[in-house]
Amino acid sequence: MTEHESDTGIVNTDQSAGRRLSVARKNHNLTVTDVAAKLRLAPRQIEAIEADDYDRLPGRTIGRGFVRNYAKLVQLDPAQVVAAYDKIAPGDGDPRIRVPHQNVQFSEVAGGHRNRSALWSTLGLAILIAISFLAWRWEADMAPAPKPATSPVTPPRATGSEPPMTVTPAEPAPAGVEAPGLSSGASDAPSAVRALVAENVVHLAFKGASRVEVRDAGGKVVWKKTNRAGAEQDITAPLPLTFIIGNAANVTMIHNGAAVDLSPHIQRGIARFKLER
Repeated sequence: MTEHESDTGIVNTDQSAGRRLSVARKNHNLTVTDVAAKLRLAPRQIEAIEADDYDRLPGRTIGRGFVRNYAKLVQLDPAQVVAAYDKIAPGDGDPRIRVPHQNVQFSEVAGGHRNRSALWSTLGLAILIAISFLAWRWEADMAPAPKPATSPVTPPRATGSEPPMTVTPAEPAPAGVEAPGLSSGASDAPSAVRALVAENVVHLAFKGASRVEVRDAGGKVVWKKTNRAGAEQDITAPLPLTFIIGNAANVTMIHNGAAVDLSPHIQRGIARFKLER
């Protein structure tokens, strides 16, 4: 009988592979749980190896790897222990071999895929919403001046729900002060020009947030601003003027004391039209 000397005891090399590993483990003061943690195996697999119950392992080749690593851990000759294992381990074609399924968590793997799919779907939806919002803002803020409106501007029918809004005529600008909608030097313009400007007062009242852009006949921006609910604004500039009004349903327009119906010009919430004499 031959024997192999370990650090803390003697392992009989005539014993089975499982018995040698069990004795060596105890010589090293290791528990089954300790060995399982170091080899990253389940405790039941360590117990199966030590009991030489190799039917409980996932196949001959994988079991040989388990035994070799176990032998290295407890400082036994891996070749000798594997040879002892091969004498009694079932072959790869043995019908007794079965793959354990206790630790295979298919539901968790599938759940992980579902979670990732849901995350990507949510992210994609958020990106689409952001792109749609940016496209709307770009269309409202950056769209070129539209073609002249073919339909004349007509006052709305009186509903009786709201009293007609009156507009206080714009006062002439003091000397040296630039009038709204006019370039510098307007204070020196002829009185006929100043009178024309004073007669073209557009009053805007906002029931909700709205962004408005006003351009003159040459396409130059006269006034542009995002307005909050409750705000009012008077615009005095020579006609024709082109208006782009976002959320137009929230805006009331008065031109020289007469209400202007925006509804015929509203498309997708934005009114585009040219106000002429």
